[in-house]
Amino acid sequence: AGGSRGEMQLAAKEGAPESRAAFARAPFVWCLEHERALLLHNVEEPSAVLAGDRGEVTSMAALTMTEVNSCPELRRMLSQEYGLPTCVFTHTKFVGVGSLRGVVVLLDPQLKDVSSQPQALCPTSNEEAVAVTAGAFSPDASSAIVGHKNGQVVLWDLSTRKVAVVVKDVHSCPVVSLVFCRSSWQYALSADAGGNLLLLTFTSTLGRRGYQTTFLLGQSSNIGITLRILPLPPAPNQIGQGGDSICLVALCATNATVLLTLHPTVQVLRKMQYDTTESNPAWVPDAAWLRLESPE
Repeated sequence: AGGSRGEMQLAAKEGAPESRAAFARAPFVWCLEHERALLLHNVEEPSAVLAGDRGEVTSMAALTMTEVNSCPELRRMLSQEYGLPTCVFTHTKFVGVGSLRGVVVLLDPQLKDVSSQPQALCPTSNEEAVAVTAGAFSPDASSAIVGHKNGQVVLWDLSTRKVAVVVKDVHSCPVVSLVFCRSSWQYALSADAGGNLLLLTFTSTLGRRGYQTTFLLGQSSNIGITLRILPLPPAPNQIGQGGDSICLVALCATNATVLLTLHPTVQVLRKMQYDTTESNPAWVPDAAWLRLESPE
């Protein structure tokens, strides 16, 4: 990690077979070491800039990697009007904060607090005023999908701030994970606390929106509760090709990590089961896609 960029790329090329073998033997150890190497590599050039401006940087601890700001107006608004926060989901254009009373407050990520009259997605009835447990924005920022404690899923039109579709009687327990799995608002994946995973297909006919559901995985799959759903992001200028055309998705569940495709048919490609007998109850699985691009 301390070498030049050319040396690192050469080492990666020469050590590719050994790297794959190491990953096969101990994937979690490989990922941890790889993440550390990337982190050290990414701060190499910024640290050189800082060395010229502020003196020598001797450790990564000297770099500020996050900025924390308090939001007193948001705290007051949530506690007094909308209920305490229950979940957060993000987009480059929005930050959504779900609350106990079923409201989603929309924040501008460029601002450090909310205005006195923030934009909010508010339930239209007491029946829908149930705690928000999950949410996601569509990649094109036209819609938001929100899951609730009672299992209800709501699709919101962000241009009008109105409910587009309400999905009922699909989940019988809290929704724990939601994500759009295409570049628009039409396809979404939804997972609940009972271990069920469903594909939601939203339709629009003559201005009226509806939905269809496809059951993908249940308790019998023995993967546990799906806590995070990760569709493969399309490569730049390659939408509709490769992983995007087959809709490649990774699932991070309490008992396993699963790799599957959704198109043209649902197919499980790989399943990495965890040893749950010795796992820490507080341990939460997570993952991220790493796209390796050829220099050509």
